[in-house]
Formats: sequence, structure tokens, C-alpha cells
Amino acid sequence: MIEYAFELDDGKKIGFKVLLNRTQEFAKEPGLYPSWTLLSFKKCTNCPLSENDHLYCPAAIDIKNVISEFAEISSIKEMNVAVQIRDRTIRKRCDAQTGLNSLVGLLMATSACPILFRLNSQAKFHLPFASFNETLYRTVGDYLIKQYLTKKEGGIPDFELIGLEALYKDLALLNSCFIERIKAVAKLDSSLNVIANLSSLSTIVHMSIGDQLKAFKDLI
Repeated sequence: MIEYAFELDDGKKIGFKVLLNRTQEFAKEPGLYPSWTLLSFKKCTNCPLSENDHLYCPAAIDIKNVISEFAEISSIKEMNVAVQIRDRTIRKRCDAQTGLNSLVGLLMATSACPILFRLNSQAKFHLPFASFNETLYRTVGDYLIKQYLTKKEGGIPDFELIGLEALYKDLALLNSCFIERIKAVAKLDSSLNVIANLSSLSTIVHMSIGDQLKAFKDLI
């Protein structure tokens, strides 16, 4: 479990606990969650789920409490954020957008969404407040470890990162669609900016992953 604690300068405290190995049952009771979490509400164009079997969007359910708590907090609002991961605590003084970007990224990577769930292994080695290069390094490293294990087990590995590029193409589309969903509930810009940041990252990685990796040539 990973815990995020946000403390605003006025003394308000907001906390979230994220289970890394959680299971999510797909609720079918109408009215159980806000209408913007319905799968049919501005559904992602590449969503593989059927509305006949899934009433709600898994990712929307996972972040609904975060959106609710921060709906009226500006993205530039300064605060103290503490992240408890196993035997260590990471603290950062930052704006709401930076803290939320880290938390929402973790929540979406542990979601039962079939597309986002492909990031689940990265969530198990979560790095709060990661930079673009840190995220890229971890993402490619995670993927290559999977390919190595696939080869050891007699499968066909993908060392050309074709599957990774396909994943980030899916993520770019998913995130751009998700922005429209969040617009319906976010009163200020912090929640929108978080999804926009995730969308920008997945688009950049998809479009130039080979070029981006060249930056590590002199570092490793």
C-alpha cells in the first residue's frame, strides 16, 4: 500500500491510500457512483469494455474521490505532500498539480481498466514526483525486463519496443478522451491539468521513443 498525504497551508489535510494488489468488482447498481463515472459518459474511443457488462468506467471510479477533494483547489496552490512507500517517506513542497500528477498516475496504473492495467508492474515500483526522463527510463526498463523473461520462458521477445509504442499510442488516446470526462466535474484547473500532463507524456513517448532514448547514450 502507498499513502499520499496532502497538507495545505490553511491546515487542511487530505489523504489517500492506494492498494497495489487490489481487486475491483465491476458494480452494476445504477446511481451508486456519480454520473460522470458511467462507462457510457464520454467513453474513450479505444475502450475495450462493453457497456452491457460494465456500468462504470474503472479508472473514473478510482479517481473520483481525488477529483471531488480537489475540484475547488487551483493547480498552482502550494502545499506539502508526503508519500509513504513501505519503509520510506518522500516529502515535497510543491503545487497541487505536481502532487496530483503523481497520485493520479499511480491510481490509473493500478486501475482495472484493461489498457491502464498494463502499467501495473510500474506501480509496484512507484516513484513519486518522477521527471520525464525518470519515467521514460523506468517505462522502457520495465518493458525490457518483461521481454527478457518472455524469452527465458520460450516466448518471442519484443526488443524493438513495438508493443511499448502501441501501448503509448493507446494511452495517448485514452488520456485525451479522459480529459473530456473530467471537464464535466472539475470546477478549477488542477484535475484537468493532471490528465493533460499524462496525455502529453504518453504522446511524446509514443511519437519519439527512439529519439528520446538517445538522450541516455552518454549516461549509461
